[in-house]
Formats: sequence, structure tokens, C-alpha cells
Amino acid sequence: MTLAGRKLADIEMSAIIETLDLVGGNRTAAAVQLGISVRTIRNKLRKCRALGLLPQSLDVGADRRAGRTETELRTASHPAPQRL
Repeated sequence: MTLAGRKLADIEMSAIIETLDLVGGNRTAAAVQLGISVRTIRNKLRKCRALGLLPQSLDVGADRRAGRTETELRTASHPAPQRL
């Protein structure tokens, strides 16, 4: 995919989203890989969310706004192993 003709903000957001996807949503790991601060990622995601451009898979805030607790989110993403 060529970057020519795309807005820099779009390229930047694509890089953040793709890196977050690569590291399983871990913002700290994404920040390290991108060479930016976690705060920068948080602020850019907040802006993207406000514009309605954040993919559902990365919008953890949507679950929190829907009333799901941190424990429910953790359990849903990492279910307990089944005993035999």
C-alpha cells in the first residue's frame, strides 16, 4: 500500500492501530515499538474514538462505558482453562 496521497494523521493512526493489533492491544508494548509514549497513544485513540473511527476490537472504553468491570473484561478475553 502506498502512503503517497494519504493524510499524515491517517497514516499515523493506521500505524498505531496495526501495532496495537500486533501486540494484542497492549498499549505499552505498542508505544515501545512505535517509539512514542503511552500517553500519546492514549490521546490519539481518544481522538479517534471521538470521531467514531476506532475499530470495535480496540475500543476497550466501550466495554467500560457499557458497565463491564475490569474483571469481566479480563475473564472474557482470557477464559479459565477447562479441567479434565
